[in-house]
Amino acid sequence: MTDIIVATHGGLAEGMVDALELIIGKQENIWFLGLRHEDSIDTFIKRVDSFAADTDHDILFMTDLL
Repeated sequence: MTDIIVATHGGLAEGMVDALELIIGKQENIWFLGLRHEDSIDTFIKRVDSFAADTDHDILFMTDLL
């Protein structure tokens, strides 16, 4: 199984995952992370690393290019 992490600026990732789950139902292998205004890059990287460390599956990262 492959886990999917959607990582974007602001709340875009959460909105994308929410819209997807409205169409196909709740998914247990899709996660979202948003870089918030109050986050430092180091904090965001630590959150990404934490998600990645919690799985033994392959990970597909999907990001925005804003």
